[in-house]
Amino acid sequence: MKENRGHQAEKEGHEDGALNALVQALTARGHRAAITATPDRDPDHPLTVESILTVDGIDWVAEHMLLTRDNRLPSATATTTKALQGKLETIAAVHGCALNVCVLPQRRGEAQERPYFDEVETLARDAAATGAQRFAEDGFTSVQPLCWPPGMVFLSFWETITGNPSLAEQIREGAGAAVEKKLTKQLKSAKDVGYPVMLILDQHMGPKDKTGTVFSVTQPAATVLSAVQPYLDKYPGVVDLLWLRPPGTDVLQLLRGELPTPESAT
Repeated sequence: MKENRGHQAEKEGHEDGALNALVQALTARGHRAAITATPDRDPDHPLTVESILTVDGIDWVAEHMLLTRDNRLPSATATTTKALQGKLETIAAVHGCALNVCVLPQRRGEAQERPYFDEVETLARDAAATGAQRFAEDGFTSVQPLCWPPGMVFLSFWETITGNPSLAEQIREGAGAAVEKKLTKQLKSAKDVGYPVMLILDQHMGPKDKTGTVFSVTQPAATVLSAVQPYLDKYPGVVDLLWLRPPGTDVLQLLRGELPTPESAT
């Protein structure tokens, strides 16, 4: 029970950090902004959204969500490690080398996983025997032989199960269902009773997050927007302002929509 309460407090603290960053972003643009209610913490409130944000005297619904990676990744990574680590170490020991192996996490069922694991072992034997790096046709899997330390295997993983190199597609793999749920439930309910809506897409890791968030080193805003645009198009008019909270900063970026003119400028 205490652990659950602690996790809930951490979750709410993370939400508050994102919402406070939104207040700061609005304030920096000349608006008067403050969080005036937290409906999902009030059992008597008719809405289940995270906050009511009052901007220049107008009440908005403000919600935030994590752009998490596919929640199947931890178990897929564990499955792949269990299937490959020992066999690859044996190959490395036999050939007196170390191996740097990059693989796709597998969670597709034994019938499809076994051929993949066999292919990785074949690549490893070839790389260890020839001293040359080997690549699979999928464009992801590779084995690089190293001189030292013999028998050691460094196993690294691509952070996608489907093998799609597009970061936008990886966002949809992990967060697409959650985006659609918000657009059809919490946020639609708020819109139906007359609230304008803001949504923050959060790339900061949440409490007890085991998968991490998807982020792009270059043009993160364009990547994120291209990932969620199909959902915004499918459910038009639900979200008025879309914000991004990039990793490593609390300076929010406005991805979509136009802020009204600040009250002070009118």
